Formats: sequence, structure tokens, C-alpha cells
Amino acid sequence: MASGNKLEVAQPRLGWLVDGLDTEDRAVMLRDTGTAIELTVPTRGYQEPDGGHGDWFAADSFITRIPAPPPRLEMPSVLAFEDGDGAVALAGCQARSGSSGTHGGHGVIRADYAIFGVGSLAYAQVNGMRTELPFLPQWMGRRNVHAEWTQQVTNRAGSLEVNVEPPELIRVARNLNLALRRGYRAKVSPVPGRTLFEDIVEVETRVSRPRAWDEHLAVHRAIADLLALAAWKPAGHHRMSAVIDRDPQRTMTGAGRGAPWREVATHRLPRQPYVEERQHFLFGFEDIGVAGLRRWLGMRRFFARGLDPVIALAQRPEQDLQTVVMQAGVAIEALGYLICRHEHEGAHLNRWDQMPYAEAARHLVGECTSQPVPDADEWVQASSDAYRAVKHADNDMPDLEIVLTSALDSLSVVRYWVATRLGCSAERLEHARRLDPLRR
Repeated sequence: MASGNKLEVAQPRLGWLVDGLDTEDRAVMLRDTGTAIELTVPTRGYQEPDGGHGDWFAADSFITRIPAPPPRLEMPSVLAFEDGDGAVALAGCQARSGSSGTHGGHGVIRADYAIFGVGSLAYAQVNGMRTELPFLPQWMGRRNVHAEWTQQVTNRAGSLEVNVEPPELIRVARNLNLALRRGYRAKVSPVPGRTLFEDIVEVETRVSRPRAWDEHLAVHRAIADLLALAAWKPAGHHRMSAVIDRDPQRTMTGAGRGAPWREVATHRLPRQPYVEERQHFLFGFEDIGVAGLRRWLGMRRFFARGLDPVIALAQRPEQDLQTVVMQAGVAIEALGYLICRHEHEGAHLNRWDQMPYAEAARHLVGECTSQPVPDADEWVQASSDAYRAVKHADNDMPDLEIVLTSALDSLSVVRYWVATRLGCSAERLEHARRLDPLRR
């Protein structure tokens, strides 16, 4: 069983359901399966009374009942769970499955978000969201915690001075008032006498009018996607918290203390632990600045059809070669088409309003200020042959080494094109080439 007000994978919690409806008390089980947050609700099976929790999981019936039953009980999108360890609000609830028998049954509800420390049903929308992305401190390129060792002249003894910069809020865009919150965290190590200082950077969205959870999440996911492209490794979140202004804390005297940020568990954004090894990025925050981040938010929306396949490969790199060739080819075709259709008034499109792959590839690599491939013409031909061979069985497959090289080159072209559009200099891209994780 889980200990404390939290969810641990495969550690169920038993408690009571809070639904805000005029229904009987119901004992339920809350757990994190590792891929989803699930609430299991027992029912009375075929003996479940009309208007009970079994309605949430019952299939539509084509049988006419006389007299007609009461209206089916609709499941709220926000539920709550309470046990001896505390309360958990569950947002984005949907019935996933159910079973019924003569002596009983059960239904399974999946929740998009679990908010700890509150049993309120008012969390359908939130005013703010914060996510802690493990790659972000290194990608920012600046440390918040600095240590300086001073050696004494007279002996071997020395002194260590630790300086911590004050928290900083970097405003990025007006889109949900996106900002980056730089700071640090001090933790007492399990090893006696040891204290740990960690650099942390949180992505924050904060608005006065509550917005849907997924509206906030889309902005946070865009930053994680950018980190995945730059590092060519899966990028997720380590912690998430949310706030609603209608949930203020008060002192014992009744004075207001403001709305608290409450810890959130979710699988809508991949989870990622902190890693100790140094990460290498094709480009960093210092290369593109706030203006580049702001530009990325627009690119992520407008070029989604072209960026999605490549970001999917960065977030889930264990793919077979044919999948990589297809995803990269789809991305290049879509990006080339969108650029020419919307930025060049349809130039280079044929009479059927289409753009051949080779033309899209030449256009994309031509926009890169630093050439991501040794020979652009050779890459266009090799990647076109590989893409066509994977799509069409009547085409001969090129040599495996050529297919692999052209696929990696295609991914590099897309990433260099993104970096160029975000304002990264050719000199920086040339310097980062030898340490680019995609090539190592």
C-alpha cells in the first residue's frame, strides 16, 4: 500500500469516493499503473439500483423497459478520493471499462490528473501550471548555485563558499503568460552530514481566468518537445503543480494566504528523472534567447504536421529503420509544402497543388545556414530513393548503410532547419556538430 498522500506505481490506495452527487457512499481503489491513473469502483452488478454508480459503466440498452427507468447518472469530469493519508482530486475522469454479474461487478475510471491535498471538485480548469523539466537547467546554460574553493597559503586547509542566486522569472510569451522560473532546491541527503543543492527551472503558465488543463499542458509540452529536439533524447517532466484562485488558504485567524500550488501526478506528459551526466544540445537557450522560444511556440503549432513525426522519434527513439525513414520523409514533405504554400504563395508546387519530395528536401536544406549534410544533392537523392523504396514494394531497397546514413541526415536537416529558424548562428551549429547526440 502507498504511504503518505502520493501515488506510487502499483501501490493501491483504498478510500472513499467523493462525487458531489446524491449517491450512497462507495469504497474505491486508487492506483497508478505506471501508464495511467485509475480509480476502481465496485458495483452491485445486476442488482445495482437505477441511478447508481453502475450507470457510469453500463452500455446502452435497446430493450424498452416499462415503466421507464430514471435518467442515467452522468459521471462528473472531476471526482475526489479520500483516505487516511489525505484527499486527492481527480480531473479529466472518463469511464474506461466495466463488468457486471449476478453478485457484483466493478468499473474502471481513468483520470488525466491527480491533485494531492485537496478534495475539491472545482479543478475542471486551473489558473496556473508549473512543470519541472530535468533537461531545462543544463539547456539554459546558467547555474543558480555556484561553489568556490579557496586554498589557504600556509597549509593544505581550505574553505568552500557556496553562493545561491536569487530566484528569477524570465517572461517568455503572452500565450498563457508563459515564463521560466529559475531557482534552486536544497535537500538533506540520506548520507549524514551531507546537503544537496540542485539547480531547477520550472516552466510556468499563469492566467487570471481558469483554462482547461490541456490548454496549459500544450504550452509545457511544446517546451519539452524543443528540449527533445535539441538533446535528441526523450524529454519529460519530473514534477508538476497547479493552482486555482478559488482555492485560497487561510490562517487560523481567517486571514487569506493566497491560493497554494498543489502537487499533480499525470501521464499526459512523460515522466523523467534527473540525470547526473552532462547533456549535449545542438543548440541552447543562449543561442536562441527569449525571442527564439517565443518563435518556437508559433512554429510548433503552424508546422505541427511536419514536426510531429520527428519529435515522436526523439521522444521514442527505439524505432526500426523503416519507421525512421517513413517518419523523416513525411516530416520533410510536410515542412516543404507548408513553407512553399504559406510563405512563398505556392511557389514550387506542381499543377496538382503538390510538392514532390525531392523539391521539398532541397528547399528545406537550402534554408539551413549551416549545412547539416556533407553533400546536399547526394542526400536529396539518397533519402528520396530510401523513402520511395519503403513506401512502395515495387521499388528496390538501397544498400542498408545508405538507407541508415540518409535517414540520420534527414533528421539532422529538420533539426538544423528548426535551429536556424529560431535564430541559432551557423558558427554555433558548426561547433555543436561533433557532440551532437544524434551522431554519437
